[in-house]
Amino acid sequence: LLVHGRKNEFALMRGFGLKKGKVFRIFFGEQCILGMTGIVLAFAGLCFAKLVSVRTAILTGIFVLSYMAGTMIAIRTIGKVSLMTLLQDNE
Repeated sequence: LLVHGRKNEFALMRGFGLKKGKVFRIFFGEQCILGMTGIVLAFAGLCFAKLVSVRTAILTGIFVLSYMAGTMIAIRTIGKVSLMTLLQDNE
């Protein structure tokens, strides 16, 4: 949802001449920073509450991989839409 809500930004970046790969890296980098910040804070809270186990660490890793895979799919989906379609989209 965070990525799809930013279609206009994606279109502007493409309109200014940035290549799809560069825009992908920018959006993916932002999502990585947001996701990792949340995970670190949540994991720190679990450590503070002494609720960390191997199972918690494994589940956290699975969540991170799933989140990043979903983010990549969402960004690639927007990247496949033509620039003119993005600019004309008036949700």
